[in-house]
Amino acid sequence: MSGLLLNFYRGLAKAGYPLVSMFAGLIGEEEDRQLFNARLGKGLDVVKANAPYDIWLHAVSVGEVMVAEALVRELLSLRSGLKILLSSFTVSGQRQARRLLQGLCDIAPGPFDFPQAAQGMLSVCRPKVYACVETELWPNMFIDACKAGVKTAIVNARLSLRSFENYRRLKGLFSPVLENVELIMAISEADAGRFARLGARLTCLTVTGNAKYASLLSRIDELRQDVEKLRQKLGFEEKTKFFIAGSLRGGEEETVIRAWLDVKAKQPDLRLIIAPRHLERVRDVVDALKRHCVAFSLWSNISSHHKLAVSGQCIVVDSIGVLLLLYGLADVAFVGGSLVPKGGQNMMEPAVWSIPVLFGPFTDNFLDASQMLLENQGGFLVHDANELAVQLKRLCWNRTELEKAGKNAYTSLEMLSKNAVSRQAMGLLELFDR
Repeated sequence: MSGLLLNFYRGLAKAGYPLVSMFAGLIGEEEDRQLFNARLGKGLDVVKANAPYDIWLHAVSVGEVMVAEALVRELLSLRSGLKILLSSFTVSGQRQARRLLQGLCDIAPGPFDFPQAAQGMLSVCRPKVYACVETELWPNMFIDACKAGVKTAIVNARLSLRSFENYRRLKGLFSPVLENVELIMAISEADAGRFARLGARLTCLTVTGNAKYASLLSRIDELRQDVEKLRQKLGFEEKTKFFIAGSLRGGEEETVIRAWLDVKAKQPDLRLIIAPRHLERVRDVVDALKRHCVAFSLWSNISSHHKLAVSGQCIVVDSIGVLLLLYGLADVAFVGGSLVPKGGQNMMEPAVWSIPVLFGPFTDNFLDASQMLLENQGGFLVHDANELAVQLKRLCWNRTELEKAGKNAYTSLEMLSKNAVSRQAMGLLELFDR
């Protein structure tokens, strides 16, 4: 684990820990203070009472928690007595974890990457295996886990080309970490190759497919009932079609609105649901709709009533955690972060509902999904408002074409899943049993 850059990072983090710790005393709310202290590796009474754990899974936020949920359920189905701790760094991730997994595993805040915080958490939970989900390569966490004799793994490991370039610039920091990770289960050959070039041992690398996609398939039946209830509450006529644009970033709402208005001129029953990736951009979406004189309702306003009352032709999603459900209402979806160089978002979330998926050229974070959708003609590439409108017209005006593309999208999801969750769960158990 030698390396000048790594040693410098550890020394800097160790020196910074006391300074950051002082902020805990300045936090007024007791709940916030307890959360901050837990991230510093302090307190954690519930974790301490239930330790030691067999496997500690760390999932940074909501997206990674979805993968962790599928893994936890599969692990427990394979070995019922397993003691699992799931940590998440963000508050939204912890809420999602409690909602999905309360009673199946313990849930805790993830620690800051200070040696003292990592060591404090490790000494409390005493896991046999520590596994992070996707690309949470916190150096101190991995190093101190190895020093404590904990077996380490990266599950559903993904490394986009952009992330790889960023990590490669700091190879002196991350190579000593990766060369000691005992198991890396990559979602694709391309991801495995990037981890290898960063210093991971070839003998520890395996390709399992993407568990994030498999977790979608496992949830669909439960969500389908919620979608039907929502349709009834919204009270739209059966002929009403929905176009949903999800996870929009970087001004993509302007392109989406112009394309939708173009199609709507000849198909007035086409409604728009528009969801920015981050809630702070709701105001930008609202301003764009006002510029185009489009009447709209905020999702938070209509969903708070027993009987939903929707005014206008557009719904603006200003709530977290409802996008997957709303995709179930749609006939066609556009997935954002792809018309601008942001790497795209999860295109398989609408595909699980058997609807066609439209996306832009910037899909570095989901290349496997975009390529599979394009190959199977379940997804279609667009570059601007004109192309988006053309694809919308083609699909919305031809029911046969719409249904065919939707089935192809679902088939693409099935092909990508390939039992990824089972493979990763079995990999963790094999590591646990060594």
